[in-house]
Amino acid sequence: MSQPEYVVVGMDDSPHALAALRRAGEEAREREARLDVVRVGREGEVVTDAARRALDDLVASVLSAAGSVAVRCLIAAGRPGEVLTRHAADAALLVIGAGYGQRPLDGSTVTAVLRSAPCPVLVCTAPDLPGRMSYTVRFLAPAPAPV
Repeated sequence: MSQPEYVVVGMDDSPHALAALRRAGEEAREREARLDVVRVGREGEVVTDAARRALDDLVASVLSAAGSVAVRCLIAAGRPGEVLTRHAADAALLVIGAGYGQRPLDGSTVTAVLRSAPCPVLVCTAPDLPGRMSYTVRFLAPAPAPV
């Protein structure tokens, strides 16, 4: 069985997502893997060319200083946790940003990802800078269902 060749990162407009994108870029480079940047919109939302260009430009500006990595930008609709775990079906790593409030591992997206991620998950908080802590959560088997 061959090693997975891509890293997935969830993207929105939060500083936590930007931290996750920077970290995912580093992880993809270290693994010599492709980076799949997934932005999740609302169900039924029309994806315009302007939205695609905006995502491409954002990703290019955040990753420009970090060296080269193959990047694929995707825009999908649905529930973010479900969309991200589906895109990470064969990934080496799924990276997401979180950290609103005092409990950064709470929230519907984080909870959904941690429950059903098919690969290791890295949860980044902003600012995810050298010397700062990110939460790394790895499940080797599906997490138990809530009671």
